[in-house]
Amino acid sequence: MSYYKRAIDVLSRYQQKDRITKLNKVLNGRTRGLTVVLENIIDPGNAAAVLRTVESHGIQDVHLIESWHNFNINSEITKGCDRWMTIHRYKSPVDCLEKLKKDKYAIWSSCIGEESISIQSAAFPRIKPIDPHQAAATLAAAAATKPFEELMDPKDTHNEQHSFMREALDRVKLHPFGDLDPKKSKAKVRSVAANAAAAAAAAVVSVATGPLTTAAATVAGPLAAAVAAAASGPLSTLAGEVAADSLNHVNKLAIVFGNENRGVSKYMKQESDGLFELPMRGMSQSYNISASVAISMAYLNSWGGIQPDLSDEEKEQILFEWLIKSTEFAKKILEKEGLRPDNY
Repeated sequence: MSYYKRAIDVLSRYQQKDRITKLNKVLNGRTRGLTVVLENIIDPGNAAAVLRTVESHGIQDVHLIESWHNFNINSEITKGCDRWMTIHRYKSPVDCLEKLKKDKYAIWSSCIGEESISIQSAAFPRIKPIDPHQAAATLAAAAATKPFEELMDPKDTHNEQHSFMREALDRVKLHPFGDLDPKKSKAKVRSVAANAAAAAAAAVVSVATGPLTTAAATVAGPLAAAVAAAASGPLSTLAGEVAADSLNHVNKLAIVFGNENRGVSKYMKQESDGLFELPMRGMSQSYNISASVAISMAYLNSWGGIQPDLSDEEKEQILFEWLIKSTEFAKKILEKEGLRPDNY
């Protein structure tokens, strides 16, 4: 048994069972595939609001660049959320970028200008793509066997199955329910027509983009044959959209937000893999930094871009760190059990 597991077993005795259950549930929704970088944020209120937004979306790591201004955390606004995050601090963007590139992140900076693309663009990177055939097969199988409220539990929207189904729906460009929250649209979710539409669209995409996978062939074979002719007509655009949506996929993504007045530094822009901006339709020229981060998180989450991905080893280490922070006299307790904290 690893040091972390032994220490967790000991410290868990000093926590309520419900507390441990909550910590594990949050851990199961955590991601390191997406991270946020903040460069020289001045306003403590903005800084705190950003951390709270990011943590609430399940992002474990935040990178703070403090080359000319220290990042001050306002605990009254964060409500202690920073205790549950891994915060990395740097004195220059050079050090931060070196770390991110070493960890194989694609780096995209928020910046208003002609060189930037919209975060809604197909060219903006997507994390961990789902193959269109896999998405089609999954939707076809799901639609043929279960109502969607059984597949997408509204009480646990961060589990892997829920995230996969959301992205699968997006991959075939079909949202038959309008609102994907089963709790709010139960009647629509249970609709036989909606499930049939999902199966039909999945079958069309499979036919139009390549051979049917085994799962799709088994579940949607007859249906696919019936609609195959439609794939050469107007519905062929569905497959085209799926293919276009695959222009820029990455395994890990870091999005960078700069100072409230100056934006991201020139060096950060030059070293980024791309620049993006948020859609605006009014006279205002920019969003507040905390609003920018919140909008970005909401957009990324809407197509399944924030997915749980921590390994068992990472979960153990983070849970250990959380219990150290949550348990009074944690270090003394571990020392008494022969588990000195400096052993890890």
